[in-house]
Amino acid sequence: MLTARVGVGVAPITTYSGRLIRGYLVRTNDAGASWRITGVFPNGIYPWTTAFISPEVGYVIDSTGALFTDDAGRTWSKVLTSGGPLSISVKGRVVWIPVEYCKHSAMQGPCSTHLDTYQVGALAPKSVASVPQEQPFFSQVGPVAGYAFGSGGISGKVYVTTNSGRTWRSMANPCESGQITGGSAVSLTRLFLYCGLGPTVLYSSSDGGATWQRRSESPGDGLGAAVGSSGEFLWQLNPGLWESGDGGRSWTPVSGVTYGPSGDIVTYGAHEAWHVVPGHGIYRTLNGTSWDLLK
Repeated sequence: MLTARVGVGVAPITTYSGRLIRGYLVRTNDAGASWRITGVFPNGIYPWTTAFISPEVGYVIDSTGALFTDDAGRTWSKVLTSGGPLSISVKGRVVWIPVEYCKHSAMQGPCSTHLDTYQVGALAPKSVASVPQEQPFFSQVGPVAGYAFGSGGISGKVYVTTNSGRTWRSMANPCESGQITGGSAVSLTRLFLYCGLGPTVLYSSSDGGATWQRRSESPGDGLGAAVGSSGEFLWQLNPGLWESGDGGRSWTPVSGVTYGPSGDIVTYGAHEAWHVVPGHGIYRTLNGTSWDLLK
């Protein structure tokens, strides 16, 4: 979502068997209550996530590459990446696309993770930086700053960059003797970390990882968990929806919300969130506590 009311999304048209016929770029001006088509993706392309700075200008990715539009999807340009995209984000006018780079193939390896950085409108990366761990969770918190949360074997690592990945600093964290199953950053100073191997425990930091506080035993593994901009409202699916309004200290199940196949929750602001269930509708909360189904 671009604001609490305006957002863009991807809508597929499929056969009953699930085969993709065509993908569309869609827009809402009323917080998801209604949508209209603004663009069509090239044949065979069905992006699974987006990064837009306005309803007209933004990027989309799938596992094979990235596309850019500056006219709400009426036309698309191919974007050069250094590997297969893993995710995408935008802060200000800087786009991050973490990619998986394999010298030969994903099956043959060797593979590594790169961070491709773009100025909005560019079709080639301004910089390509190596990431110290393979396929971590990324959380961009500013144009050039963000975190990589990863788990190698049974040792969870947290890295921070303030220069779009040219350098990374490893941070002490409570998952170092366990496994990171999820992580997110609200800002450069406020972080959330889910530690697994046994019951999943949620930790938070309000000083950029210098110190950590145990919040609670999490009802889920933290994969796909979402947090509002203030850090007070958190949500996750396991497989039902759970929410916290006190920074993760306690969790309450939300009745009547169906789990969608993506497991993704999109947020905007401190307490607005959306969860899409294809073929069923969109669940939405505008106050962090009560959810409505938008058909």
